[in-house]
Amino acid sequence: MAEGRTPQARRRSPGGTDRWHEAPDRAPAEAALAGLRADDAALGRARRTWMWRQSADDATLAGILVDLAEHHATVVVRTCVGGCHIGVVHRVGRDHCVVAVGARRVIVGLAGVTTVEPAPADPAPGVRGTPPLGHRAPPDAGCVADVLAEMCADRPVVAVTTLDGRTTTGVLDAVGRDVIVLGAGGPGAPRYARLDSVVDVTVSAADWTGSG
Repeated sequence: MAEGRTPQARRRSPGGTDRWHEAPDRAPAEAALAGLRADDAALGRARRTWMWRQSADDATLAGILVDLAEHHATVVVRTCVGGCHIGVVHRVGRDHCVVAVGARRVIVGLAGVTTVEPAPADPAPGVRGTPPLGHRAPPDAGCVADVLAEMCADRPVVAVTTLDGRTTTGVLDAVGRDVIVLGAGGPGAPRYARLDSVVDVTVSAADWTGSG
């Protein structure tokens, strides 16, 4: 067959004589179909982007953390005193989140959070493609004081970081209306931390009694 020539097919004419007929050129139809598919894909992406932007208008930090927790995303949570917690979000409450960082659990108050981002080495499915919407309220309506009160019966050793950047370690003895009481675990006066000043509280996973 000569180069550039349209393929031919032998067909039998009504009179019974074999004749050569030019095969139909399907290239234009296939190109048109490919164009329609590309247009549909572009419309789908535009629709998803529009829906995400509409939902993002109602986004909250707690809602974004809820989405990240559902994806089991490894996140980087930074705080206003320079803290950096890299782990998986297990629990999100009204004013806090709990991040599993190795063998520790870190209760981070949302008021002290500066940024949250997926860890670059471990982007979760869904986070890499569609960003979290963040429009839902946390299923757990509890607050930091509720979480700490749950742990008081076991008197775990905790490390409390406050707004002045200091970290105080002691036995969690009690939680009042607006104060945390830390025992020395032996001789010595107890120490007190104002609840509103708490940025994060770290406890070992073995002593963690909360859900998540």
